[in-house]
Order: sequence, then C-alpha cells, then structure tokens
Amino acid sequence: MKRYLSLALVVCALAVVVIAGPVWAEEERAFKLSAVATYAGSYKDGKLLIGVFELEGNATHVGNFTGVGLVEYPPPDRLPAGGTLTLESTDGDTLVIRTESSYDPDAGASTGTFVITGGSGKFAGASGGGSSLAANAGPGTVNVELDGTISF
Repeated sequence: MKRYLSLALVVCALAVVVIAGPVWAEEERAFKLSAVATYAGSYKDGKLLIGVFELEGNATHVGNFTGVGLVEYPPPDRLPAGGTLTLESTDGDTLVIRTESSYDPDAGASTGTFVITGGSGKFAGASGGGSSLAANAGPGTVNVELDGTISF
C-alpha cells in the first residue's frame, strides 16, 4: 500500500509540473522593434483625429512583420500623442502595443513609452514595455523604434 501511495504522489507531482510548466516558462526578454510607418489615411473619432499608418519592419521574437498603426492627434494642437500598433508576423501571430508620447516639432519626433497589451498565437497574454521613438522620415513616412522588454 505504501508503494502505491508513493507512486500516486510522484504521479501527482509530475502532473503539477507538466500543467504549470508553461506558466513557469514565461520570462522577460529583450525586445527591439524597427519599422517604417507609411501614412494611409485618417478619420475622426469624436473630437479625436486618428491617423492610419501601414507598418513594415522587424522585431525581436516577432521577426519580419506588417501591421497597422493608429495614431491619435488630440485637439487643440493636433500633435501626435500616442496610439496603438498591431503587428502581424509572417506566421500569423499578432502583437498589440500601446504607445504614449509627446511630439517635439523642432526635432520632428515623438518620444515616449510603450506597453505590450497582448496579442494572439504565441503572443496571447504577452506583456512588456519600454521606450519609443517615432521620427519623421519624409512626407507621409515615419521611422519607429521601440526598445524594452517582452514576456510571453
């Protein structure tokens, strides 16, 4: 009887390790993103102007991606103040990132922070964050750089 009890405890312990293993596997990793955002149009959401940008770039743990950036231009000055980036990797996984920034017209760039809010596929439940830079690169084009961490 003691043998069966010991065997049952070992089986239960292994079951806990197998079930909880994926939770333990989540770790914070370095995350860098470099993308070109090309203006594709805009629309109004109440008093808020939303700029739509097509994204193409590369990010650690994502690889090459395409996506959409929705940039908020609040009144009264209509300077970019942040937005949401939705990236789609070549294998179909998505990563959603929220940015908050302030624009310096003299530098032609926005600096701020980003927060990873989730995604799909391997990025379901992803989190993380860091610093952001979006710099004008010519008419209708912005270079986007993110530097921080990701957990998934």
